[in-house]
Amino acid sequence: MFTMRKIIALISFAFILCSICYVGCSRFQTHCNSIIFQQYDTITWSPYLNKPHLTSIHDFFVQDSIIYILGLVNHYWLRTYSAIDGRFLDKYISYGNNYDEIENGFFMYFRKDIKTINIFDINTMRLKEYDSNFSYVNYSCLSEKINCISPITDNKYLILVPKMINGAFQNSYIHKIINGSTGEILSTYCPKNISNEIKNLLIKKLTVSPNGRNYALIYQHYGELSLYDISNDSINLTHSHKYIQTKLETENGCPIIKSNSPYGFRHVTCSNDFVYAIFSDENNTSKTNKIGIWNWNGDPIKLIVTDKNILKIAISSEMKRIIAIIGDTSNGYTLSHIDL
Repeated sequence: MFTMRKIIALISFAFILCSICYVGCSRFQTHCNSIIFQQYDTITWSPYLNKPHLTSIHDFFVQDSIIYILGLVNHYWLRTYSAIDGRFLDKYISYGNNYDEIENGFFMYFRKDIKTINIFDINTMRLKEYDSNFSYVNYSCLSEKINCISPITDNKYLILVPKMINGAFQNSYIHKIINGSTGEILSTYCPKNISNEIKNLLIKKLTVSPNGRNYALIYQHYGELSLYDISNDSINLTHSHKYIQTKLETENGCPIIKSNSPYGFRHVTCSNDFVYAIFSDENNTSKTNKIGIWNWNGDPIKLIVTDKNILKIAISSEMKRIIAIIGDTSNGYTLSHIDL
């Protein structure tokens, strides 16, 4: 039989246990105020070099243990680094308006099927192709005003273009799968048109899984993550959720984030199994030192809190490594990595 003393002792133990659980949960929530992840970890970046060494960064990716960075430095647009030790390898593709040069590189991607690097020159609206030796191959003129483009498989591409009616932007973007050789539109996905949606004025980041079956989309300075399935050249929205309550307003027709708002998402990349997104859910800060990992079902799997501000990330599945550009405009940027 339980005596009154034992009952009081059990109640006291239960109270202490609940308090410990509450403190533990509260401690977790201070690291992520808006998203409940299944796992949590704190990690320190391992810099390749101990001082900032990067300046102009428009885009980057990792392929076959080589880091490719797009940005104009000393008259060249493309620089390569070792993903193993971070050492500088070489520079390629000069600035200019000749057929094999780039005026204003906006984004780039790698085509695995033919091993070419493709760079979009926003000044000329040309998508220029270079072989594995960085020699010019060809170009394509993009007839539509493309916001994002990414290869799916072989010669198929996913593009985002603004929805226009009589030359007027309709506050929405159309997702299209096109044949790279013929320009034929294979599939179209039209999100719901929401009038006066400020988010559609923001920069969008798109990432397609290496197997071409899924893609993820974020808006910079916004808290929404959307996931899509690609099957038989058909696009289907499988998951969309606004995880972070960002506060935006317009000034002279341009979107700006309010001073008391979280930053939201900053950059996104993916593997065949997971989506990796840089974000901040804390008010009154531009610090983006968190990486959220989701599966393609939209389940938040793991939160990684790092010690540095993150600009962009890429995944090296072969090396089982997250490679990042960390730092800020004031102090400069450096290449760093985390081993998974």
